[in-house]
Amino acid sequence: MTVVDAAGEEVGRVEFVKMGDSDAASTQGSEMGTGGLIGSFLETGPQVPEQKRRQFLRYGYLQIDGPGLTDSDRYVRGDRVSSVSNGVVVLSVAKDRLMNEE
Repeated sequence: MTVVDAAGEEVGRVEFVKMGDSDAASTQGSEMGTGGLIGSFLETGPQVPEQKRRQFLRYGYLQIDGPGLTDSDRYVRGDRVSSVSNGVVVLSVAKDRLMNEE
């Protein structure tokens, strides 16, 4: 699916979706190598500070593949999705507020 920001500017395409867990207060017990969905997220997900990692686990997130060959992946929390319609995901934030892969 194509992803556009709040201004309608194309951000990229959805590469991966992780549903949120409202009970996830921390990543404790989800260290690398634990397996399962959360373990896989920590091993292959975005390398972000712990506070952002907790937010991604709580709200879920989209991994967005940038539109150009040299564009890096971007990540947006699930609660930043404004709407989904006709194969287009519309975000409630501007493109420059999304986290890039570190």
